[in-house]
Amino acid sequence: MHDTNQSQESIKPNPLRQKIRRSADEWNRIIADYKASGLTQRDFCQQRDIAYSSFTNWLIKLKKLRMDLSTESRPPPLFIDVSADKPLFQNEDNEWDVELAFANGTVLRLKQTQV
Repeated sequence: MHDTNQSQESIKPNPLRQKIRRSADEWNRIIADYKASGLTQRDFCQQRDIAYSSFTNWLIKLKKLRMDLSTESRPPPLFIDVSADKPLFQNEDNEWDVELAFANGTVLRLKQTQV
């Protein structure tokens, strides 16, 4: 005769389940597996026996980290378009002078004259 009591005990969840500590690299792999799985977050976590709260916390944390890294690695723009809606002053002889003084001591002077 088949012992049903023993088979039921083997499928019971362990109430004293220890927390599993995972590194950021492990969470990156888990999240990549989730994205490839086609499952909902809850179903994926349930299948993998992962705490849903830990999964969502790491999902947010790693997304923020990727955003921070992408903005830090972007070089500053070489050129910035600067324009004015209207002239700040009208010079009598149609000349204009612009002087930009930078924090490092560099001064850029622009002058336009009518030919």
